[in-house]
Amino acid sequence: VVGGAAGMTGAALLAGREAMGVADQAGDPALAATTAALLLERSCDRTGFDASLPMAAHVRRRAIRCTDLQVRANVHLTFGRLEARVGHLRTALRHFAVGRHMIAEDPNELIASSIDLDESSVLSLLGDVPGALEMAQRAAESARASGWAKGKRVAAMNIAHTPRYCSETSP
Repeated sequence: VVGGAAGMTGAALLAGREAMGVADQAGDPALAATTAALLLERSCDRTGFDASLPMAAHVRRRAIRCTDLQVRANVHLTFGRLEARVGHLRTALRHFAVGRHMIAEDPNELIASSIDLDESSVLSLLGDVPGALEMAQRAAESARASGWAKGKRVAAMNIAHTPRYCSETSP
């Protein structure tokens, strides 16, 4: 979807909606679910998750129709991110766990790395420093295995910002 990396403008959101319509018309459940999830996440950048609840229901319906486990894992990753943004950290962790279970059956190192990176951030927010560090290290390994350059950089930043001496931050 156009404009995703730099934040979507109104025109880019409109283009995303048009792409979602084309995906629905194509009758490809994987394409429809993927396109809808991308648009949901970008529209939440602008409107917030609560305002996007009808779109979230649309994404869920598309994902249920899809049999591709990697696509469904990506949809759970999207919902996990959105739940984390609004402070529903435990719900986010559940989405990450479901996504991880799905890619265990149909492996994808890039998706694994992305799930681990996001879980690392959530665990850090919950105060689980050892868990956050473990997830960041696992994400770095998966990013290396997949060749995902951005994932490698983000994992390195997560590792660098996670306190190495857990005893200093533990109660």
